[in-house]
Amino acid sequence: MTHTDNFLTPIEKKLDLEGKRVSDTDFMPMRKIFDSLPSKAFKMGEDDLAEIKKLLPNIDGSRIAESEVKPANGLCGKCGRAMNLLDIVHSALKAGTHSSGFVERILSGGEGNLVIVGYQSPDDLSDKIRRKLPANTIFVKDTAPIPCKNCGVGQEVVLYMDGLMHFWVQPTKPVLRNSGLKWLSGLRKMMRRLRRR
Repeated sequence: MTHTDNFLTPIEKKLDLEGKRVSDTDFMPMRKIFDSLPSKAFKMGEDDLAEIKKLLPNIDGSRIAESEVKPANGLCGKCGRAMNLLDIVHSALKAGTHSSGFVERILSGGEGNLVIVGYQSPDDLSDKIRRKLPANTIFVKDTAPIPCKNCGVGQEVVLYMDGLMHFWVQPTKPVLRNSGLKWLSGLRKMMRRLRRR
């Protein structure tokens, strides 16, 4: 499940982070966007933090402890878990989407400020919404909902922490369509407000 720093997964080989860093000024509005999304935000508890440190032994625990995740549907509909950063990391490593070294670098801020939008279909994000995100936003196609670590039920989430905002948005999925559109609508309104300032 854990990979070495030298191992690059297929998706990591496609990601070109050079030139994709977001300036501090352009990253500042991301907090307001995150806060405007309708779902409740969850942080990791002590047990989840201890587990993530086993998966990522070189990570700064105090930095990731402040991370917040907003699952589109709130608590997991099957088991009631409050999904957080552990679900995201567990999923990435278990599925082999990302290597542990890559995840540690991103979460430690080693790649600078990043805004990432994962989506399933080009229809999930309109050109209008894309234009409102920072110019250096990274768009990743064919992502999947994040599965709950306990039961495996997936849902859309947004991760926010110092220097990183990552959306997993799939409004074209029948189960997630309403929540995805609600999030995109909230994002659209927030970006409109920020543009007026």
